[in-house]
Amino acid sequence: MKKIISYTIQSVQDYCRTFSCCFKTGFSSLNIMTPLNRLSRLWLRCWRQSLAMPLMFGVILMAGYTANAQKTEPGKNIRGIIPIKTPLKGNGTAGHGIDGDAFAHKTAGYENVGDLFDAEHPTKTGHGLLHPFIPEVFYRPTLPGESPKPQIPVTIQLADGVEKTDKTIFATDAKINMNPNDYLWKAGAPPSKNEIQNCGVHFEYGDSSILGGDPNGPSTGRFLGVDTDLWCLFAGDRQFNDGSSYLDFEFLQASLTMEGAIEGDPNLVTGVRPITGGSGKFASEGPHGGRTMGDLLVTIEFTIGGEFANIIINKWSFIKNDSKGKPIYEYVLQDNEDPLLKNAIFCTNNTELTHVPFNAFDRFDPVAQLYYYEENQWAEGAINLTKLFDLNNKPCFVLSTVFIRTRTSGSSGSSQLKDFPGKPIQLNLDLRKLKIVCATDPKLPECSTSAAIEAAYNTWVAGFTNSGGAAPVGTNIGDIPKLTDLPACGGQLSFTYEVTDLCHEDPLTCTSTFTLDKDLTKPVITPPTDYSLTGCNTDWPTTVSATWTDNCGIGGLKLGNVAGVAGAVQTSTDG
Repeated sequence: MKKIISYTIQSVQDYCRTFSCCFKTGFSSLNIMTPLNRLSRLWLRCWRQSLAMPLMFGVILMAGYTANAQKTEPGKNIRGIIPIKTPLKGNGTAGHGIDGDAFAHKTAGYENVGDLFDAEHPTKTGHGLLHPFIPEVFYRPTLPGESPKPQIPVTIQLADGVEKTDKTIFATDAKINMNPNDYLWKAGAPPSKNEIQNCGVHFEYGDSSILGGDPNGPSTGRFLGVDTDLWCLFAGDRQFNDGSSYLDFEFLQASLTMEGAIEGDPNLVTGVRPITGGSGKFASEGPHGGRTMGDLLVTIEFTIGGEFANIIINKWSFIKNDSKGKPIYEYVLQDNEDPLLKNAIFCTNNTELTHVPFNAFDRFDPVAQLYYYEENQWAEGAINLTKLFDLNNKPCFVLSTVFIRTRTSGSSGSSQLKDFPGKPIQLNLDLRKLKIVCATDPKLPECSTSAAIEAAYNTWVAGFTNSGGAAPVGTNIGDIPKLTDLPACGGQLSFTYEVTDLCHEDPLTCTSTFTLDKDLTKPVITPPTDYSLTGCNTDWPTTVSATWTDNCGIGGLKLGNVAGVAGAVQTSTDG
């Protein structure tokens, strides 16, 4: 009986919050930019709650229970400033506001930090991650083929279509603990509560000059950034806000890709190629049941009728061996209140109508000429990956993939994956920090002096450098060619620089070439002046002088001890 009554109390709380939310959405948030037909939609959405409230309260009173307001669990819904280097502000101040409104400057206490986009200063690059009016992502990675891989900072936005038939949904019974190699995908129609259209992630390092935490909270909750901490900001939406729904951001150390996709031209805003058709499966390189031990599953929980969105952290873990000795792995719920994770997890949702500069499920405000989200339809968050992955103790860590998708519930064992907005994001962010720098390719003209050649060579050798990496770090700089290996009349010295460390089985390499243009011009010798000799060949001069000219200059020659030796000369070349 207690269980039944307890459930009744919770249900009433949900109905109360839902009706309160509906009331606030329908009236207190109305303004001149709000479409008038929202009132009719409001009543259609809320009439059941209004009729059910008296009945539910009567049940509670007869049972002798008092309904208490539900409290958000501590640590699950935390607003605050994330102390990171980008997005930048015009005054040089950095940081990002996790305040739910998606706009810089819009919430008291968050006036001097960046946000998803910036409505007040759209012409100053860097105030947000997305430009509010033109198709631009400020920290967008270059398209495949234009760059080896994304570099930090980087922002990746995915935008799913709003067609009746979604191009990418999970095709079969796909649960979060299944091996991703068993997932199938196709086109279809996901449940409306699990429909996602816009989402994205932003990766950036901390800034020790920025004060983080909630500016409207107690001072004990403020903290300075750490330059070596890697943060991920994430955000996403849902089609309807009248039920509970779950949005996953899965951070994988091994590559996860999808097969069978037909891709269109790159989206002008995001730089990402949309999926226009196809079907297929997924391919994971994860060694532990399709994932890697320690992989993270970060979930935004939109609660039914709730005021706040929560954040749930799961970690891929070994559970036990089955009867045949095969290891079983599952996602294990983490304690958000772990002291080691203090100031490492933030998440909240929008609490009022929010205009956005991109399509939001075709909700368009003709007055503002912008799309909009209703309250509790959009959420944003941030996690400190350095803390959650314990990166300070993992010098060889690589973050390969982020997979964004929706699911049906918050229960790890029964959650069904439903919709995903695009291909898993291939990051391949190498956080090992081993960097290699090659010398520039020097090229000296053919007539360079010996001193100039030697100086240029020494500069070339010093130009091969490296930094970071996990000790021991080794190089092959001792094998660089010597200057004496350069051909006498000019040529090239080529060197491939190799650097290894604890984490790299294969060395990082780069090649540079030292070039001295060859001197292929022959000198021209001017014969000596005719001598008038007398006697019987007894007055030969001891030396005879001559001159030469060349592309590298003019010089002289002395023909020595030529007496009695016709044509015997001492010659010289210019090298």
